[in-house]
This record gives sequence, C-alpha cells and structure tokens, in this order.
Amino acid sequence: MPRQEGVDEANALVSSDAEVARSKQNPWQIVTAVCFSLVVMMAVVAGVFAVIYGSGRVNNANRDFILYWATARLMVHSGNPYDVAENLRLQRSIGMKKPEMMLNPPVIFLLILPLGFLNAENAAALWFVLLAVSLGVSIWMLWVMNGRKPGKLHLVSLCYMPVLYSVMSGQIGIFLLLAVTLFLRLHQRRPYVAGAALLLCATKPHLFLPLGIVLLLWIVTESRESHRILVGFIAAFSATAAVAFYFDPQAWTQWMQMVRTQNVVGWPVPSLERLILLSVHSDSVWLEFLPEAAGCVWAGWYFWTRRANWSWTDQGLLVLLVSVACPPHTWITDQAVLLPAILAGAYRAEESGRPLLPFVLIMGVELLEMLCGAGMASPYYLWTVPVWLACYLYAVRVNALDVGPAGSRA
Repeated sequence: MPRQEGVDEANALVSSDAEVARSKQNPWQIVTAVCFSLVVMMAVVAGVFAVIYGSGRVNNANRDFILYWATARLMVHSGNPYDVAENLRLQRSIGMKKPEMMLNPPVIFLLILPLGFLNAENAAALWFVLLAVSLGVSIWMLWVMNGRKPGKLHLVSLCYMPVLYSVMSGQIGIFLLLAVTLFLRLHQRRPYVAGAALLLCATKPHLFLPLGIVLLLWIVTESRESHRILVGFIAAFSATAAVAFYFDPQAWTQWMQMVRTQNVVGWPVPSLERLILLSVHSDSVWLEFLPEAAGCVWAGWYFWTRRANWSWTDQGLLVLLVSVACPPHTWITDQAVLLPAILAGAYRAEESGRPLLPFVLIMGVELLEMLCGAGMASPYYLWTVPVWLACYLYAVRVNALDVGPAGSRA
C-alpha cells in the first residue's frame, strides 16, 4: 500500500506540473486564437469579394485581368498585342475607367492565349477557374511537402492577403505561386516538369533574379540530373516562343518598344528602391537597381558557401524571400509567391513550440489594409516583405552566417 500511495503521489505531481504548464501556455493560446478568429472573419469578407469579382459577374472592367484579355484579343486577331492605342480602346469598350498596359514579355502568350477567343465575361470566368484550381493545387502540394501533418494549418494560406488580392484583381501572382511550388515539389523526381514550370516565372523575370542566379549556379555545380531542369525550361520557352511567333512575329520588338514608351522604371511603385530614392532625394535611375544588385551578390555568396548541402526547401526559401524584397518594380499581388516560405515557417514554428501569433498578426494587418481600401500601389505595403522575412527567420532561426549543413541550425 505505501508503494501504491507513492505512485499516486507521483502521478498527482506530474498532473499538477502539466496543469501548471498548460496554464502558462493558455494566455498565448487564447490571444492567438482570438486574433486568428478575427483574421478568418476578415478573410471571409475578402473571400466573398474575391468570388464576386472573380466570377466575372460584377465590375469586370475594373480588374487587372482585362489587361491580359485585351492583349490576348489583339494577339489572336492578328493585331499588335502591345499597341497602346488599340489595347486601351479595347479596354474602354467594355467600360474600363483607367486603362493600362500589360507589361509582361511575350512568354506569357501561351498562358493568356485561350482568353483571346472569348468575350470578356466568359474569359473572366475561365480565368477565375484557372486561378482557383492553381491555388488549390499549390496549397495541397505545400501540405504534402511539409509532411502531410494533421490539422488544418495549411488552410491558413486562404487568409494570406496577396493570394486573395490576386484572385480579386485577376493578377498572375497565383500562377507564379504554382510555378515555384511545382519546382520545389518536383525538382528531384520530375526535373523536366519542374524546369518547364519555371517558364511562368519568366513572365516577371525581375522578381526572381537572385533566385535565378542561385538556380544557374546549382545546375552548374550539381549532378547531371539537375541539367534536366534547364532542358525542361528551354523546351517550354521554345513552345511559347513558337506560339508568339505564329501569332505575332514582331512580338519581342513590339514589347521592348512599348516598355520604353511606358517609362516603367520611373513608375512610383511601392518598393525598397523607391524608398531609397525618396530618402536621398535623388532621381538617379541607377540607384533603383542597387538593392537588386546587392541581392544578387548576396544570393551568389549564400549559395556558394552552402552548395555542398543545398536544399531548395530550406535555404532556397530564404533566397525566395530576398528575391521578392529586391525588385525595382513589384506589386502586392506578386507576394503570393512567398506562400511556400510563410507556410514552411509556420510549420517549423509549430514543431518547435514557438508561438504562431506573429504569423497571425501580420496576416491580420495585411487583410485590414486591403479591406480599408489600400490599392496595389499603396505605400502602406512597403513593410510586408521585410517583416515576413524577419518572421521566417524567427520561425526557423536561420543564421545567415552559418555555413553548416542544411537542417543543422539551432
């Protein structure tokens, strides 16, 4: 009996310690749960707008999707897809109040080609379906890549504001997300497919320069298997180049002429480069490319010091975050491509017992800004990528000076 009483006392002490531990965790859990509930409610409101505007039934004329539709329409009808006057005329014909030009190079033609055969409303419905399917596939693959963990943490992706904004506006941020996710998922098992998927990233090449440098260095230094990724990309690029040549043999020349007339470099977009120019009171164009150049140099050094143990789902995600932070021309919808890094960081934080509250708060503030009317060019989004970068480092405790093997970080 004394022995049994001792066991009971020990069990009581263990239970007491567990209760104390749970009580210490409860405040953080309660705050996180409350904040997450608010974020979900805001995401639902934003999602309703995304469905309404994405379905093509309401206000299609004021969505960026129309830029792609008008360009594709001119392309399939033997026009100049980069003719500013004709493009704007088409947009105004369906009620576009502030017509703009599509700035993407002709590698996007293969993606937008089906839109040119449809009227604006039907094309909008098709585009919305493509965006929804691409988002669903991307989230599923990210869940699989992170170990098919129980729970619904991967569904927090639906609360990520750039994803919702991309669907609402009809921007191609979701397709960029799909391309990066396919590469991360398939670069070892299906290198040809992974390389072909990267063609979508070429629709906004300035967004991936540091990442592209690391990719080329990795292909050069890795085994023959990695060269198949380059082959896959070249094959996909050749296919879209053939489509562009078939519909418009002068497409590349026309695109370069259009970019020069639009003076893209001087656009007041919310970016780190623009912030630098404003802080030094300078209009020197070359200053806009300093962060991009610095990012490329850092990315090359970062890969080279870790090339023996390189992992795209580890160090590669940090390079992705830096790449999106550097370009001189970017929009908030482009940040949808950061979802793999954000979700991986959330999973790692959960595994190590670190609070998820920073992730919830950042998503909540982004959603609040969008619901309050901050547009794609709003300077109020300048903080987002640097803060997500800091949040990722907090979650995985990456030391940028650590050159040890992947997965060995404390």
